[in-house]
Amino acid sequence: MALLRSLPENATLVDLRRADADLLEKLRPYGHQLMRGPSPLTCGQRELIAAYVSGVFNNMNRWSKVRGSWAMPSITA
Repeated sequence: MALLRSLPENATLVDLRRADADLLEKLRPYGHQLMRGPSPLTCGQRELIAAYVSGVFNNMNRWSKVRGSWAMPSITA
């Protein structure tokens, strides 16, 4: 199930852009500031964190399709 009901089941950023281009344009400066603005982390470190988080959510999405529910997998240290 799509998180936004107005989007198709397997929505991509292209679908989101078609559905709400104005919203994405308003969020663009925020994303730029978040990734490139002043921070104790370098831009490369922030990119690495973003890539890792994206991978985690992609794996969670695949896991939810297997399990049939959107559940956080248990993480042990």
